[in-house]
Amino acid sequence: ETPFTTESKHVLEDAIEVAREQGSPSVSTGHLLRAILRENSGKGLELVKRVLGSGSAAECNDKVIAALTSAEGAEQSGGTAQKQESGRPAAASNLEDVKLEETLKYSQDLTAMAREGKLDPLVGREDELKRTIRILGRRSKNNPVLLGEAGV
Repeated sequence: ETPFTTESKHVLEDAIEVAREQGSPSVSTGHLLRAILRENSGKGLELVKRVLGSGSAAECNDKVIAALTSAEGAEQSGGTAQKQESGRPAAASNLEDVKLEETLKYSQDLTAMAREGKLDPLVGREDELKRTIRILGRRSKNNPVLLGEAGV
């Protein structure tokens, strides 16, 4: 088991506090991001600044808070974001300002890959697959992480 650093423990505690301030029953990724921004220093903030291409913590904070506020507003209005003149939802255009494509370049769309038949068959990990499906089917989701090399 890998222990948390003091900095990461502090960010997690701040995320819990942010969730409480917003009246949320659970801590979301938005709460974690806000907690990282509260730190004003540290590796988490440096990573966010680098991903966003921001020079200062204040500029990074402004971009992220604007995107989070817009996304939260869209969720509270029933998930239907207001359309702008361009035809895009308001939340999506703010996320573009945050250079979301920079973040997405480190991920893969598994749904699209499955539709195209590009995924290898799952052999010997049926229990892990069932557990992952059960986790993703919950109302309040935990994010499952599958560890190990492919095919093992």
